[in-house]
Amino acid sequence: MRLPPRGWLPDTTEEAWIANPDYLDASGHLVASIGGLLVEHGDRALLIDAGFGPQSLPPDPGTPRGDIHGGALLDSLAELGRRPEEIEAVAFTHLHPDHLGWAWHPAPGCGSGSPPVTRPVTPSTSSPRAGGG
Repeated sequence: MRLPPRGWLPDTTEEAWIANPDYLDASGHLVASIGGLLVEHGDRALLIDAGFGPQSLPPDPGTPRGDIHGGALLDSLAELGRRPEEIEAVAFTHLHPDHLGWAWHPAPGCGSGSPPVTRPVTPSTSSPRAGGG
């Protein structure tokens, strides 16, 4: 995801970004990841968030959000030697589209989301106060 630095961090100054160009891409934008975090323990695997999914969105001029390009999560898992069906559970930090992507978009060649959410974990299902244990 590409973000206009002053739109995303409005209390910064143009001078601050000129002094710190390493934080910006060639077009002068901040670049943020919208993937997931794979946690492995032995042969077990937990995915924290499911990225943006196989979609792209143009910049939204009314917000500080730049263009978004998703779709690399399955390739990233493959580079790590993991197949989606080996993911035991997916934990969602919060229920925004850039965290749910592959959980509700079909993977190429199949009719359901991937990685398979065999045991989705959200704060409301995992909190003892919510009765999720």
